[in-house]
Amino acid sequence: MVTIHALRGRLPRLGYVLCVVACAAFASVSFTYGEYMFESGYILDRTEATREFLSLTAIISIFLFAVCEIVVRVTDRMGRRRRWDPMSGLPIGLIPKADEGKSDAASLGRGASRRHRALQVVDRLTPRLTPRSIIVFAIVLFALWIPYLLAAFPGSMNWDAFYQVSMYQRTYPVYQIPWLETHSIVEGAWLSDHHPVFDTVLYGLFTKTSLDLTGSWNAGVFAFVVLQGLVTAATFSLAIAYLRRLGVPAPLRLGAFLFIAILPFYGMYAFTMVKDSTYSLVFVTYLVFLCEVVRSRGEVLYRHRWVAVCFLLLGVLQALTKKSGAYIVIPTCLVCAVAFRGVWRQFVAQAATVAVIMWVILPHIIFPLFNIIPGGVQEPLNTLFQQTARYVMYHGDEVTDEEKEAIDAVLPYEALVINYQYDDADTVKAWYRYQTATRADLLRYIRVWFQMGLKHPEVYFDQVVGTANLFFNAHGIVSIQWHTGDIDPEGAKYVWHPMALTGYRLTAHSIYNDLLDSSVPLCLLFRVGLYSCWIPLAVLCYLVRRRGPGVLVMLPVLLSIATCLLTPIFTARYALPVVYVAPFLVGLAFAPVRPTEGEDEPEPHPEPPEGEALPTR
Repeated sequence: MVTIHALRGRLPRLGYVLCVVACAAFASVSFTYGEYMFESGYILDRTEATREFLSLTAIISIFLFAVCEIVVRVTDRMGRRRRWDPMSGLPIGLIPKADEGKSDAASLGRGASRRHRALQVVDRLTPRLTPRSIIVFAIVLFALWIPYLLAAFPGSMNWDAFYQVSMYQRTYPVYQIPWLETHSIVEGAWLSDHHPVFDTVLYGLFTKTSLDLTGSWNAGVFAFVVLQGLVTAATFSLAIAYLRRLGVPAPLRLGAFLFIAILPFYGMYAFTMVKDSTYSLVFVTYLVFLCEVVRSRGEVLYRHRWVAVCFLLLGVLQALTKKSGAYIVIPTCLVCAVAFRGVWRQFVAQAATVAVIMWVILPHIIFPLFNIIPGGVQEPLNTLFQQTARYVMYHGDEVTDEEKEAIDAVLPYEALVINYQYDDADTVKAWYRYQTATRADLLRYIRVWFQMGLKHPEVYFDQVVGTANLFFNAHGIVSIQWHTGDIDPEGAKYVWHPMALTGYRLTAHSIYNDLLDSSVPLCLLFRVGLYSCWIPLAVLCYLVRRRGPGVLVMLPVLLSIATCLLTPIFTARYALPVVYVAPFLVGLAFAPVRPTEGEDEPEPHPEPPEGEALPTR
């Protein structure tokens, strides 16, 4: 007879249920409301859209429940069939050692022996967590990316990177708002912190040295993208090697390695001079270290001092290579400090170091010393500005004179409707009154923005969906930067694609476009939503289902997804950190789980491994 206590133990926990429903609701927004915004920029029938939203949320919830339960069963089964190190809590593996393999293989038959050898071969085709193995497989991965390097030669570069390099070399004026039509040139300034100064100096050093030695940027851009490509390959190699440490099945690890090697956008972004590529390789490494910190419940930070130092430096590099990095590292550290109180000092030290560097040393010491102007507030406020413009467009007759005055002190009120585009905030934020708007004006504007949002919250909701829906549904493609600095007419005299590779580059471009337009399911591999929504949310639900601290690993990923909600426009590179880390997250979900006390122990002669077993050293 089933008791109430036993039945309660079998029922899903409330937190898990809420997590699944919330993730399903988040995903379904882009497929319902987002579809309307994508097609027309307006939700014509909100009742019908809401009905579709509720139905799809229920369907996705059931799907997520099913996926999580299947993965739970699989990882539990793998965990029961593994031997576990009682000290480290890591799996040792199922494939017998050499001295005991003969008897086991004989008892299991010739087929099991072949399977055993096949698993050993597959395991050797993936990196181990040793410096030598990581370097070897990084070189292999880089070699597999060489066709993409030839297509990008000397290296891809978008306009932002071109502008950064030009500022460093003083060949381009410094703009307070880097858009030509604003004419916001700042005389006497060397650099602008609109883009991270660390990246600007890094890219500038390579290109300036190349210009001085060769007369062009080509050699410097090529040297940088080769170095970045090697480090990115090493980063992916490290991530897959760490999955081996967790006991992730060898076929899955090999699949992740080949996935990264074959899909063009991984290699192409590795060879692109852009802040998102530089930041994303740091993000992946940081997440691997965080994973080990969480797995060891913080012990690794005081047992191995070098790990604590590397973890600290990675956090600082995240903030230096992209401004949003500080808003990912600091909350992650503060939450972990509460979760792992035994090592709270290490987490607080990282958060404090990042805060002091980004908000004290750089703006108050480095910037004045080198004539660097800070970035404008229009960047973090772009979502608010865009929501205000949409409000004025659809409910301008309700705006009071006092509200108009508050808005006009920050943005030209009469031009809001003219400049507004529902999927691009750049045309609104670019006209921020940076010369006259005071802190008091900004505070008054934010107060008005909040009051208007209370009157018509659906306007603000629609605007966020309109800008961000492509990050999470099946319409946003993983686009690639095919240009170099010659995307700007002024850049053509400094850096260019060689004519000899034009035919090859155009062919590669054509093939990639064909892949983007391919049929389901192949085309889904080239959709941003797979990596920035579907995979992370499924892994999050699974980790919540598992209970324990593993869910903390998802905090930087969720914060990265949140930044996509606040971007001024859709572009795949804004989601590049989660695109990079998606294969690692899938592997993480399939790590075997150690049996709890009282569960069945593995038999002396285990069954033939089915792909999840790892050979012991």
